[in-house]
Amino acid sequence: MRPIFITKQLAAAVSTGICTSQSPGAGAITLNGSLVSGGVANLVTQRQVIITSGGNDSGITFTITGTNDNGVAISETITGANAGVATSTIDFYTVTSITHTGSVAGTLTSGTNGVGCTHPIPLGQYVSPFNTSLALEFPTAGSTATVQYTYDDVFSLSVVQSNGLRWTSVSSLTDKTTDSDGSLTAPVAAVRMKITAGTAPVTITVRQAGLG
Repeated sequence: MRPIFITKQLAAAVSTGICTSQSPGAGAITLNGSLVSGGVANLVTQRQVIITSGGNDSGITFTITGTNDNGVAISETITGANAGVATSTIDFYTVTSITHTGSVAGTLTSGTNGVGCTHPIPLGQYVSPFNTSLALEFPTAGSTATVQYTYDDVFSLSVVQSNGLRWTSVSSLTDKTTDSDGSLTAPVAAVRMKITAGTAPVTITVRQAGLG
């Protein structure tokens, strides 16, 4: 396997970047935040979406629709928060709509937090030996990152679109802030890098050895 290098850098979080404070009835939220142009919120790089409720919206759900950084149409339905923040599990690159099942209790806003992931990096899970080396590099200090793996089929469009992927953090590469390396010896389907804080760039390097 040729080495794979992916660098990701998150822009600063904008909690009202998708929509500013409003009190909509059931239906669609108006996308009018600072990241919106032509009715579409461009999040610069794929990342989590947050919906902040001023009242108790735990009895309604919100469906976020958009695309990932590969241009694949994705959506996720999340439960509203009780005077707090509801967060998507899927990372969105764009948001084209947010709909909800009932009138909000007070006001709400929507935008981004400081968490975002790379797209999955598939591995040859039938290669033997599987040995895969992993590294995180921080050319500039200021971010925190984790490497995660999944056993799920990252090539299944229906799974990706419905957020069926389950991820587990690599213990030796969790919440790192300086250059670090680790490895996987048991077969997995794919890995990814998750930035959990900061706006400095981070690079993940993946190298897999072995013969088919």
